[in-house]
Amino acid sequence: MKKTIILLTAVIFICGCGSEGYECAKEARAPAPCATPEKSAQTTPVAQMPQPSEPGLVPAETPAEPSDVTMEKPPTDITENFTVSTGYVDVFVEPAGRKLGAYDLVVKFDPAVVRIARIERVDGGFPGAPMVSPDSFASGSTRIISLQAGRQVSGSRIAVARVYFRPVSAGRSAIYVEVKDLYDPGSQRVLGSAVLSTDEVTVTR
Repeated sequence: MKKTIILLTAVIFICGCGSEGYECAKEARAPAPCATPEKSAQTTPVAQMPQPSEPGLVPAETPAEPSDVTMEKPPTDITENFTVSTGYVDVFVEPAGRKLGAYDLVVKFDPAVVRIARIERVDGGFPGAPMVSPDSFASGSTRIISLQAGRQVSGSRIAVARVYFRPVSAGRSAIYVEVKDLYDPGSQRVLGSAVLSTDEVTVTR
């Protein structure tokens, strides 16, 4: 009888451990390939990096294919009777020769002309998924935050996000990007800059 109880206890314990391990494995996803990745010799002190704290921030959508400045046609779900000159705008960080571990940017636009449809991570660029607030997509100012711990990303220009626009009315909207903070993998501030693949979006009827 004792042997049976011990055996049942062992089976329950093993099944429980296996279940927990499966859940962890599902949640831990390997980062996408990045620009000139290098494996870090030391563990990145992620806890010291700025953590996304703005209310409403959620992970952005599935990564898009890498692109330079070439623009695709606007999505088919765009408002009828309007066309947008560029379907999306890519956001790049230039870290001034440093490795990039985290970024905090703000994309600005004219909400009377366009609004953001969605924001995606770009394959081949920064591996961390952007954190965004969809509630800000029609406000004219949207914050994009991300950090990563698995790899170090270096390069003179690193693609960090792709912003898709939806038309609101005919006109032109200047597109700006503002740097709030950049950090290297060691949580040290980086005096870099951010640029866009284009600085204007035109909506025509």
